Amino acid sequence: MFDVKSNLFGILAIVGGLLMIVGVFMDWVVFDLGFLGTETVSGMEVLDELESDEVSMYAPMIALVIGVVSLLVGGVSLLGKADDMKRIMSIATIILAIVVVIFAFMFNGELSGDDFGIVEAGTGLWIALVGGIVSAVGGVLGIVKLN
Repeated sequence: MFDVKSNLFGILAIVGGLLMIVGVFMDWVVFDLGFLGTETVSGMEVLDELESDEVSMYAPMIALVIGVVSLLVGGVSLLGKADDMKRIMSIATIILAIVVVIFAFMFNGELSGDDFGIVEAGTGLWIALVGGIVSAVGGVLGIVKLN
């Protein structure tokens, strides 16, 4: 029988991974150009659209890769029984999720307005950030439950 309480790490890793993946395909940057309208850039378009040498511009790609890893780790965790392996996967998930959170904040810090309008973070950035936090919480709960 599937027990939600004992598989909470796997469930949260999957949910967090899905949120990160979905967030990458949503708007990461919103340009409010006043009477000219609004322009948005998805996470997948960030590398092409935004010209910057800042490392934080790789945040969407990092969120996508770590989201896929979190999804796979969560799935393996739900199927496996080995506590030692779950502990290692929990620690790895925490570290990777923290990387996503840090890069999302760095990316948000790079956004600034210009002479043409207001620039702000889009919904996808925040969803990917929440996905990183959910995965990290799942990793912590995986470790706490195993001890």
